[in-house]
Amino acid sequence: MVAKDLRVDNCEIFSLQKSSFTKKKKGESNMIEGLYEAHLSVKNLDISMDFYKKIGLKLAWRDEDTAFFWIEENKSWVGLWEGKEYQTPSLH
Repeated sequence: MVAKDLRVDNCEIFSLQKSSFTKKKKGESNMIEGLYEAHLSVKNLDISMDFYKKIGLKLAWRDEDTAFFWIEENKSWVGLWEGKEYQTPSLH
């Protein structure tokens, strides 16, 4: 994925670029070797989908309250799930 500078609604400009992992010396390892799948709870699926489209991710699948976008096509994706789970519980 090519780095992009974007403005999404009233958010600040940011850059997105594909991360890479370097080969370690014998005996060393990366804490994270890669990402296959991640799930995020969102308040509004349509607004969230617009955001991920604007940063260049390709829609892989969608139903009424769920959408998946390819992070790296046919290798890893992020799932968006609309519902009340996005709310952070109060700590007091």
